[in-house]
Amino acid sequence: MTALRYACRFAVAALLLQPDIARSEELHARFRYSEDAITKNDLLLAKGADDPLQGPLSRAVSMGYADVIVLMLRDAAVVRNEGPYALNLSVQQGRLEITQLLLASGVSPNEPIKGGWYPYAEAAKQGDVSSMCLMLDYGVNVSLKNDRVGNLVMALSGRHFDAAVLLMLSGYVPDDSEKKKVLGLGDRWGARELYSAVMSIKPNEGSLSQQCKAAEKSWKSVMAK
Repeated sequence: MTALRYACRFAVAALLLQPDIARSEELHARFRYSEDAITKNDLLLAKGADDPLQGPLSRAVSMGYADVIVLMLRDAAVVRNEGPYALNLSVQQGRLEITQLLLASGVSPNEPIKGGWYPYAEAAKQGDVSSMCLMLDYGVNVSLKNDRVGNLVMALSGRHFDAAVLLMLSGYVPDDSEKKKVLGLGDRWGARELYSAVMSIKPNEGSLSQQCKAAEKSWKSVMAK
């Protein structure tokens, strides 16, 4: 068992030294391999599941087992089959470090889970600007949305104006139906002009960091109106 643990530590170190992950020094300090990772990994794998949402990787995310997640992500099939569910769950639970680990390991932010739900839309719903900025860094398509509710409506339904501003700065374009729903929300809260001002924000052509900084600046500007 000792030899196996050393071997796994070497594999984890190799994974963390990959370029995409190595660019974040925080990951090196955050995701250190624990002595009982093999035991936890075996227990999760033993349970199994036909539904990826209830699969070992998603359960590891729910439990915050970052060391086990690192081991599981060595398997390309896990990344492909369970990754989107795990990423959506991580965003839903506000686990920013694990979200970064999943993205850096190759989990695409542009893959939907069952029902056509996307992690970027989930972040907008939660008002999680940090996760939104992180996914922008990994090439998320901001226009992807589920069939029932647009991303802007989800952000503004929770009155997450900073998330709504970032959506618009990132190039999100609500269709006519969504625009009507946004104005309807404004009427409900007695703030139609404010909601209309959010939709009038133009995309920012700058870098990711500029977009995320501009989101805060634009939000303050909108609120001042």
